[in-house]
Amino acid sequence: MSLFSRQPLAAAIRASMLGGFAIIASPSYAGFTEVTDNNPFDAITSGTVMPSLTLQDFDDDGDLEAVVFHAADADSFPYDGSDISFYENTGSAQSAEFTQVADGPISGYGGDTFQVNPFANSWTYSSYGHPVAAGDLDGDGDADFIGGSNTSSVEMWFGVTTTNAYGVATSLADGYHNGTYYWFDSPYYGQGLVPYLGEYGGYASAVPLDIDGDDDMDLVVMDNQFVRVYQNNGSIEGVVQLDELTGSNNPFYAGASNSVYMGIPDNIPAVNHSAHYGAPLAAGDVDNDGDTDVIMGVRNGPGDMLLFVNTGTAGMAVFEQQADASLDVSTDIYAAPVMADIDNDNDDDLVVAEQQASGAASYRLFLNDGAGAAANENNTGNSSSSSGGAVGGLLVGLSMMLLRRRRRR
Repeated sequence: MSLFSRQPLAAAIRASMLGGFAIIASPSYAGFTEVTDNNPFDAITSGTVMPSLTLQDFDDDGDLEAVVFHAADADSFPYDGSDISFYENTGSAQSAEFTQVADGPISGYGGDTFQVNPFANSWTYSSYGHPVAAGDLDGDGDADFIGGSNTSSVEMWFGVTTTNAYGVATSLADGYHNGTYYWFDSPYYGQGLVPYLGEYGGYASAVPLDIDGDDDMDLVVMDNQFVRVYQNNGSIEGVVQLDELTGSNNPFYAGASNSVYMGIPDNIPAVNHSAHYGAPLAAGDVDNDGDTDVIMGVRNGPGDMLLFVNTGTAGMAVFEQQADASLDVSTDIYAAPVMADIDNDNDDDLVVAEQQASGAASYRLFLNDGAGAAANENNTGNSSSSSGGAVGGLLVGLSMMLLRRRRRR
Protein backbone atom coordinates (compact mmCIF):
# COMPACT_ATOMS: atom_id res chain seq x y z
CA MET A 1 0.00 0.00 0.00
CA SER A 2 1.48 3.35 -0.99
CA LEU A 3 2.17 5.95 1.65
CA PHE A 4 0.35 8.80 -0.03
CA SER A 5 -1.60 9.47 -3.18
CA ARG A 6 -0.05 12.42 -4.96
CA GLN A 7 -1.25 14.98 -7.44
CA PRO A 8 0.85 17.76 -8.97
CA LEU A 9 0.64 21.11 -7.22
CA ALA A 10 1.64 23.00 -10.34
CA ALA A 11 2.43 21.81 -13.83
CA ALA A 12 6.12 21.42 -14.47
CA ILE A 13 5.62 22.71 -17.97
CA ARG A 14 4.14 26.08 -18.72
CA ALA A 15 3.43 27.04 -22.30
CA SER A 16 2.56 30.40 -23.76
CA MET A 17 1.32 30.52 -27.33
CA LEU A 18 2.93 32.95 -29.73
CA GLY A 19 2.16 32.75 -33.42
CA GLY A 20 0.94 29.19 -33.00
CA PHE A 21 4.18 28.01 -31.34
CA ALA A 22 4.55 26.98 -27.68
CA ILE A 23 7.47 28.30 -25.63
CA ILE A 24 8.10 25.70 -22.92
CA ALA A 25 9.89 26.54 -19.68
CA SER A 26 10.69 24.26 -16.72
CA PRO A 27 10.92 25.72 -13.21
CA SER A 28 14.36 25.46 -11.61
CA TYR A 29 13.13 23.98 -8.36
CA ALA A 30 10.24 21.73 -9.40
CA GLY A 31 10.32 19.09 -6.72
CA PHE A 32 7.15 19.34 -4.65
CA THR A 33 3.90 17.47 -5.15
CA GLU A 34 0.76 18.07 -3.12
CA VAL A 35 -0.80 15.16 -1.27
CA THR A 36 -4.54 15.37 -1.84
CA ASP A 37 -5.62 11.87 -0.76
CA ASN A 38 -4.71 10.33 2.59
CA ASN A 39 -3.00 13.47 3.79
CA PRO A 40 -2.08 12.66 7.43
CA PHE A 41 -2.47 16.32 8.36
CA ASP A 42 -6.20 16.12 7.62
CA ALA A 43 -6.45 14.65 11.12
CA ILE A 44 -5.41 18.03 12.54
CA THR A 45 -8.54 20.08 13.13
CA SER A 46 -7.28 22.63 15.66
CA GLY A 47 -7.16 26.33 15.02
CA THR A 48 -9.22 28.48 12.71
CA VAL A 49 -7.49 31.82 13.29
CA MET A 50 -3.84 32.13 12.23
CA PRO A 51 -2.84 28.51 12.88
CA SER A 52 0.88 27.89 13.25
CA LEU A 53 2.24 24.36 13.00
CA THR A 54 5.55 23.06 14.34
CA LEU A 55 6.96 19.58 13.80
CA GLN A 56 9.49 18.07 16.20
CA ASP A 57 10.23 14.71 17.83
CA PHE A 58 8.94 15.27 21.36
CA ASP A 59 9.20 11.68 22.60
CA ASP A 60 12.57 10.67 21.13
CA ASP A 61 11.13 7.82 19.07
CA GLY A 62 12.36 8.95 15.66
CA ASP A 63 9.14 10.41 14.27
CA LEU A 64 7.59 13.87 14.35
CA GLU A 65 4.83 15.17 16.58
CA ALA A 66 2.68 18.12 15.54
CA VAL A 67 2.08 21.11 17.80
CA VAL A 68 -0.45 23.69 16.66
CA PHE A 69 -0.50 27.22 18.06
CA HIS A 70 -3.65 29.19 17.35
CA ALA A 71 -5.13 32.48 18.47
CA ALA A 72 -8.65 31.14 18.93
CA ASP A 73 -9.47 27.65 20.08
CA ALA A 74 -11.86 25.70 17.89
CA ASP A 75 -11.57 22.33 19.62
CA SER A 76 -14.27 20.56 21.56
CA PHE A 77 -13.99 18.75 24.89
CA PRO A 78 -11.55 17.36 26.02
CA TYR A 79 -9.21 19.27 23.68
CA ASP A 80 -10.50 22.76 24.41
CA GLY A 81 -8.41 23.69 27.41
CA SER A 82 -5.50 25.35 25.64
CA ASP A 83 -4.47 27.42 22.64
CA ILE A 84 -1.67 24.91 22.11
CA SER A 85 -2.92 21.67 20.58
CA PHE A 86 -0.71 18.57 20.71
CA TYR A 87 -0.87 15.68 18.21
CA GLU A 88 1.24 12.61 18.87
CA ASN A 89 2.50 10.68 15.85
CA THR A 90 1.11 7.21 16.56
CA GLY A 91 2.18 5.98 13.15
CA SER A 92 5.81 5.87 12.09
CA ALA A 93 8.54 8.04 10.64
CA GLN A 94 7.64 6.75 7.16
CA SER A 95 3.86 6.86 7.54
CA ALA A 96 2.64 9.52 9.94
CA GLU A 97 -0.66 9.22 11.81
CA PHE A 98 -1.58 12.06 14.14
CA THR A 99 -3.66 11.49 17.28
CA GLN A 100 -4.75 14.49 19.31
CA VAL A 101 -3.93 14.30 23.01
CA ALA A 102 -6.42 15.68 25.55
CA ASP A 103 -5.59 18.85 27.47
CA GLY A 104 -6.40 17.12 30.75
CA PRO A 105 -6.00 13.62 32.22
CA ILE A 106 -9.00 11.83 30.75
CA SER A 107 -8.84 8.10 30.09
CA GLY A 108 -9.02 7.07 26.46
CA TYR A 109 -8.03 10.44 24.98
CA GLY A 110 -4.28 10.04 24.85
CA GLY A 111 -1.74 8.64 22.47
CA ASP A 112 0.88 5.92 22.85
CA THR A 113 3.39 7.95 24.87
CA PHE A 114 1.42 11.05 25.84
CA GLN A 115 -1.75 10.77 27.89
CA VAL A 116 -1.99 14.52 28.46
CA ASN A 117 -0.98 17.45 26.27
CA PRO A 118 2.38 18.43 27.82
CA PHE A 119 2.03 22.02 26.63
CA ALA A 120 -1.55 22.70 27.70
CA ASN A 121 -1.96 26.09 29.38
CA SER A 122 1.78 26.71 29.16
CA TRP A 123 1.73 29.71 26.90
CA THR A 124 0.68 32.74 28.93
CA TYR A 125 0.59 35.10 25.97
CA SER A 126 -0.72 32.63 23.42
CA SER A 127 -3.19 35.00 21.81
CA TYR A 128 -0.37 37.25 20.71
CA GLY A 129 2.45 34.95 19.72
CA HIS A 130 1.83 34.10 16.11
CA PRO A 131 3.47 32.75 14.10
CA VAL A 132 5.64 30.19 15.92
CA ALA A 133 8.79 28.35 14.83
CA ALA A 134 10.74 25.61 16.60
CA GLY A 135 14.41 24.75 16.91
CA ASP A 136 17.17 24.17 19.44
CA LEU A 137 17.61 27.84 20.26
CA ASP A 138 19.64 27.39 23.45
CA GLY A 139 21.83 24.52 22.25
CA ASP A 140 20.73 21.98 24.86
CA GLY A 141 19.60 19.33 22.39
CA ASP A 142 15.82 19.73 22.51
CA ALA A 143 13.30 21.83 20.63
CA ASP A 144 12.37 25.29 21.82
CA PHE A 145 9.83 27.75 20.42
CA ILE A 146 10.05 31.33 19.29
CA GLY A 147 6.79 33.16 18.66
CA GLY A 148 6.03 36.28 16.73
CA SER A 149 3.39 38.94 17.14
CA ASN A 150 0.10 40.12 15.69
CA THR A 151 -0.11 43.11 17.98
CA SER A 152 1.94 46.07 19.11
CA SER A 153 1.83 45.18 22.81
CA VAL A 154 3.75 41.88 22.95
CA GLU A 155 6.37 41.58 20.27
CA MET A 156 8.22 38.28 20.60
CA TRP A 157 7.98 35.20 22.78
CA PHE A 158 10.33 32.38 23.73
CA GLY A 159 9.45 28.99 25.18
CA VAL A 160 11.82 26.32 26.45
CA THR A 161 10.80 22.66 26.52
CA THR A 162 11.42 20.52 29.58
CA THR A 163 12.05 16.82 29.00
CA ASN A 164 12.36 13.83 31.31
CA ALA A 165 15.17 11.28 31.49
CA TYR A 166 13.71 9.46 28.48
CA GLY A 167 13.71 12.50 26.24
CA VAL A 168 9.93 12.93 26.44
CA ALA A 169 8.58 16.48 26.63
CA THR A 170 6.84 17.21 29.91
CA SER A 171 6.19 20.95 30.00
CA LEU A 172 6.83 24.32 28.40
CA ALA A 173 8.15 27.32 30.30
CA ASP A 174 7.48 30.64 28.63
CA GLY A 175 8.38 34.29 28.79
CA TYR A 176 7.76 37.35 26.69
CA HIS A 177 9.17 40.77 26.13
CA ASN A 178 8.05 44.14 24.94
CA GLY A 179 10.95 45.39 22.85
CA THR A 180 13.56 43.43 24.81
CA TYR A 181 13.76 39.91 26.28
CA TYR A 182 13.57 40.40 30.05
CA TRP A 183 12.76 36.83 31.01
CA PHE A 184 15.91 35.58 32.75
CA ASP A 185 15.63 32.04 31.35
CA SER A 186 15.50 33.31 27.78
CA PRO A 187 18.70 32.71 25.79
CA TYR A 188 18.15 36.20 24.36
CA TYR A 189 17.88 37.97 27.72
CA GLY A 190 18.29 41.73 27.43
CA GLN A 191 18.37 41.80 23.63
CA GLY A 192 15.89 43.57 21.39
CA LEU A 193 15.14 41.61 18.22
CA VAL A 194 12.41 43.79 16.72
CA PRO A 195 13.39 47.44 17.11
CA TYR A 196 11.03 48.58 14.37
CA LEU A 197 8.07 47.07 16.22
CA GLY A 198 9.31 48.58 19.43
CA GLU A 199 8.87 52.01 17.88
CA TYR A 200 5.87 51.59 15.61
CA GLY A 201 4.12 48.32 16.45
CA GLY A 202 2.94 45.78 13.91
CA TYR A 203 3.66 42.15 13.05
CA ALA A 204 6.70 39.99 13.71
CA SER A 205 7.92 36.46 13.05
CA ALA A 206 11.19 34.55 13.37
CA VAL A 207 12.79 31.30 12.28
CA PRO A 208 15.97 29.68 13.66
CA LEU A 209 18.53 28.38 11.15
CA ASP A 210 22.27 28.02 10.76
CA ILE A 211 23.41 30.69 8.29
CA ASP A 212 27.16 30.32 8.80
CA GLY A 213 27.76 26.59 9.11
CA ASP A 214 28.90 26.62 12.74
CA ASP A 215 26.16 24.27 14.01
CA ASP A 216 24.33 26.78 16.18
CA MET A 217 21.03 28.54 15.60
CA ASP A 218 21.07 32.01 14.10
CA LEU A 219 17.82 33.93 13.60
CA VAL A 220 15.95 35.45 10.68
CA VAL A 221 13.35 37.89 12.00
CA MET A 222 10.58 39.64 10.10
CA ASP A 223 10.36 42.95 11.96
CA ASN A 224 7.15 44.07 10.28
CA GLN A 225 8.50 44.63 6.75
CA PHE A 226 12.22 44.48 7.61
CA VAL A 227 14.11 41.19 7.16
CA ARG A 228 16.63 41.16 9.99
CA VAL A 229 19.33 38.53 10.37
CA TYR A 230 21.05 37.87 13.71
CA GLN A 231 24.26 35.85 13.82
CA ASN A 232 24.80 33.64 16.87
CA ASN A 233 28.31 34.26 18.21
CA GLY A 234 28.18 31.97 21.21
CA SER A 235 26.92 32.33 24.77
CA ILE A 236 28.07 34.23 27.81
CA GLU A 237 26.63 32.90 31.07
CA GLY A 238 23.83 31.22 29.15
CA VAL A 239 22.87 34.28 27.11
CA VAL A 240 23.25 33.92 23.34
CA GLN A 241 25.26 36.76 21.84
CA LEU A 242 23.44 37.92 18.73
CA ASP A 243 24.93 40.39 16.25
CA GLU A 244 22.68 41.87 13.59
CA LEU A 245 24.00 41.72 10.03
CA THR A 246 23.20 44.92 8.19
CA GLY A 247 23.71 46.32 4.70
CA SER A 248 25.57 44.01 2.33
CA ASN A 249 26.35 41.66 5.23
CA ASN A 250 22.65 40.75 5.51
CA PRO A 251 22.20 37.48 3.56
CA PHE A 252 19.01 38.85 1.98
CA TYR A 253 20.88 41.83 0.52
CA ALA A 254 21.37 39.96 -2.78
CA GLY A 255 17.63 39.44 -3.06
CA ALA A 256 16.95 43.16 -3.07
CA SER A 257 15.40 43.19 -6.52
CA ASN A 258 12.01 41.52 -6.71
CA SER A 259 9.96 41.36 -3.51
CA VAL A 260 12.78 42.70 -1.35
CA TYR A 261 14.38 46.15 -1.43
CA MET A 262 16.98 47.93 0.68
CA GLY A 263 15.06 50.01 3.17
CA ILE A 264 15.65 52.21 6.15
CA PRO A 265 16.57 52.36 8.96
CA ASP A 266 20.15 51.09 8.93
CA ASN A 267 20.10 49.75 5.38
CA ILE A 268 18.02 46.67 6.25
CA PRO A 269 16.33 44.62 3.49
CA ALA A 270 12.56 45.04 3.49
CA VAL A 271 9.64 43.38 1.71
CA ASN A 272 7.60 45.58 -0.58
CA HIS A 273 4.12 44.12 -0.15
CA SER A 274 1.97 44.28 2.97
CA ALA A 275 0.90 40.65 2.50
CA HIS A 276 4.35 39.68 3.77
CA TYR A 277 4.71 42.12 6.68
CA GLY A 278 5.57 39.93 9.66
CA ALA A 279 4.85 36.85 7.54
CA PRO A 280 5.59 33.36 8.89
CA LEU A 281 8.99 31.97 7.89
CA ALA A 282 10.20 28.43 7.29
CA ALA A 283 13.74 27.11 6.86
CA GLY A 284 14.76 23.92 5.08
CA ASP A 285 16.60 22.51 2.10
CA VAL A 286 14.20 23.22 -0.75
CA ASP A 287 16.52 22.26 -3.61
CA ASN A 288 18.34 19.35 -1.95
CA ASP A 289 21.80 20.88 -2.28
CA GLY A 290 22.75 20.51 1.38
CA ASP A 291 22.17 24.08 2.60
CA THR A 292 19.22 25.87 4.16
CA ASP A 293 16.75 27.92 2.13
CA VAL A 294 13.94 30.17 3.38
CA ILE A 295 10.24 30.25 2.50
CA MET A 296 8.22 33.34 3.38
CA GLY A 297 4.52 32.76 3.98
CA VAL A 298 1.60 35.18 3.89
CA ARG A 299 0.47 37.23 6.87
CA ASN A 300 -2.15 39.57 5.47
CA GLY A 301 -3.35 38.16 2.14
CA PRO A 302 -4.32 37.64 -0.48
CA GLY A 303 -0.80 36.81 -1.54
CA ASP A 304 1.71 34.19 -2.63
CA MET A 305 4.49 32.51 -0.67
CA LEU A 306 8.03 33.59 -1.58
CA LEU A 307 11.05 31.32 -2.03
CA PHE A 308 14.59 32.45 -1.19
CA VAL A 309 17.22 29.94 -2.29
CA ASN A 310 20.59 29.87 -0.56
CA THR A 311 23.25 30.52 -3.20
CA GLY A 312 26.02 31.28 -0.71
CA THR A 313 28.83 29.18 0.75
CA ALA A 314 29.13 26.83 3.70
CA GLY A 315 30.51 29.76 5.70
CA MET A 316 27.75 32.29 4.97
CA ALA A 317 24.33 32.08 3.40
CA VAL A 318 23.12 34.31 0.57
CA PHE A 319 19.36 34.26 -0.03
CA GLU A 320 18.10 35.11 -3.49
CA GLN A 321 14.43 35.15 -4.40
CA GLN A 322 13.41 32.53 -6.96
CA ALA A 323 10.30 31.81 -8.98
CA ASP A 324 9.17 28.23 -8.44
CA ALA A 325 6.02 26.73 -9.92
CA SER A 326 6.03 23.87 -7.41
CA LEU A 327 5.78 26.36 -4.52
CA ASP A 328 2.96 28.30 -6.14
CA VAL A 329 0.79 28.50 -3.02
CA SER A 330 -1.68 31.38 -2.88
CA THR A 331 -3.95 32.15 0.04
CA ASP A 332 -6.76 34.53 0.89
CA ILE A 333 -5.62 35.47 4.38
CA TYR A 334 -2.74 33.59 5.97
CA ALA A 335 -0.21 30.87 5.11
CA ALA A 336 2.35 29.57 7.61
CA PRO A 337 4.90 27.15 6.07
CA VAL A 338 7.00 24.62 7.96
CA MET A 339 9.61 22.25 6.53
CA ALA A 340 10.42 18.78 7.86
CA ASP A 341 11.07 15.27 6.58
CA ILE A 342 7.54 13.85 6.77
CA ASP A 343 8.14 10.54 4.97
CA ASN A 344 11.66 9.80 6.26
CA ASP A 345 13.32 9.83 2.84
CA ASN A 346 16.08 12.28 3.82
CA ASP A 347 14.70 15.39 2.19
CA ASP A 348 12.63 18.26 3.53
CA ASP A 349 8.92 18.28 2.76
CA LEU A 350 6.60 21.26 3.10
CA VAL A 351 3.46 21.68 5.19
CA VAL A 352 1.40 24.88 4.90
CA ALA A 353 -1.07 25.90 7.60
CA GLU A 354 -3.64 28.13 5.91
CA GLN A 355 -6.53 30.33 6.91
CA GLN A 356 -8.92 31.25 4.13
CA ALA A 357 -11.39 34.14 4.00
CA SER A 358 -14.15 31.74 5.00
CA GLY A 359 -12.40 31.23 8.33
CA ALA A 360 -11.59 27.61 7.59
CA ALA A 361 -8.10 26.30 8.36
CA SER A 362 -6.29 23.57 6.46
CA TYR A 363 -2.93 21.84 6.64
CA ARG A 364 -1.63 21.11 3.16
CA LEU A 365 1.22 18.66 2.58
CA PHE A 366 3.70 18.89 -0.30
CA LEU A 367 6.19 16.05 -0.60
CA ASN A 368 9.69 16.70 -1.88
CA ASP A 369 10.38 14.18 -4.65
CA GLY A 370 14.15 14.77 -4.49
CA ALA A 371 14.26 16.26 -7.97
CA GLY A 372 15.44 19.67 -6.86
CA ALA A 373 19.15 18.90 -6.85
CA ALA A 374 19.03 17.30 -10.28
CA ALA A 375 17.03 20.22 -11.61
CA ASN A 376 19.57 22.63 -10.17
CA GLU A 377 22.49 20.75 -11.71
CA ASN A 378 20.75 20.80 -15.06
CA ASN A 379 19.93 24.49 -14.78
CA THR A 380 23.10 25.79 -13.12
CA GLY A 381 25.03 27.69 -15.71
CA ASN A 382 22.53 26.55 -18.29
CA SER A 383 19.73 29.01 -17.72
CA SER A 384 20.89 30.82 -20.82
CA SER A 385 20.80 27.61 -22.81
CA SER A 386 17.28 26.87 -21.55
CA SER A 387 16.07 30.32 -22.47
CA GLY A 388 18.22 30.19 -25.54
CA GLY A 389 16.49 26.99 -26.57
CA ALA A 390 13.12 28.66 -26.18
CA VAL A 391 14.31 31.70 -28.08
CA GLY A 392 15.84 29.48 -30.72
CA GLY A 393 12.57 27.64 -31.10
CA LEU A 394 10.78 30.94 -31.41
CA LEU A 395 13.17 32.15 -34.13
CA VAL A 396 12.73 28.91 -36.04
CA GLY A 397 8.98 29.29 -35.75
CA LEU A 398 9.06 32.88 -37.00
CA SER A 399 11.29 31.87 -39.89
CA MET A 400 8.82 29.18 -40.89
CA MET A 401 5.98 31.67 -40.71
CA LEU A 402 7.86 34.09 -42.99
CA LEU A 403 8.67 31.28 -45.39
CA ARG A 404 5.00 30.31 -45.58
CA ARG A 405 4.02 33.89 -46.30
CA ARG A 406 6.59 34.11 -49.10
CA ARG A 407 5.29 30.90 -50.64
CA ARG A 408 1.74 32.26 -50.54
CA ARG A 409 2.92 35.28 -52.52
